[in-house]
Amino acid sequence: MKPINKELPKEVINFLNYKKATDKSENTITNYSLDLEKFFKFIRATEDNNLNDINNAEIKDIGISEIRKITTDEINAYLGYLKDLEFTSSTRSRHLASIKSFFKYLTVTVHKINSNPTDGIENIKLPERQPIYLTPVEAKEVLDSINDIRDRAICAIFLNCGLRIG
Repeated sequence: MKPINKELPKEVINFLNYKKATDKSENTITNYSLDLEKFFKFIRATEDNNLNDINNAEIKDIGISEIRKITTDEINAYLGYLKDLEFTSSTRSRHLASIKSFFKYLTVTVHKINSNPTDGIENIKLPERQPIYLTPVEAKEVLDSINDIRDRAICAIFLNCGLRIG
């Protein structure tokens, strides 16, 4: 597993270590790390009125007292910033889930803050994914490519009944 970025605020590092200890996948921990880094760089850049230099914002020194001051409005502003950057709704939703998980950890798990600023924030509506169907010609090609009679019968059932794998 990759080492945790030591340039993050101490509370974020503690959160990521907690998630590691609870057997979250490496991808999940990496995404939490990247999402929270971007969020705290946004918070720091807005404090400094310098969104143009957001990627160079120093965040390591952000402590629990600053984290306690983060408001629902600031989180909503961050989500709006991501939308302005044309992040997809699924990416913005993942960022929000990371922020919600972090603040839930601080309020419920370690009791370092009293109120969770994400409580009033609604989840981002995701577009409904439409299923992708095979055409009759494609279905026939799939069946014709299978030599084993048992496997062919199984695939025929899946295709004719509209069943899905997974």
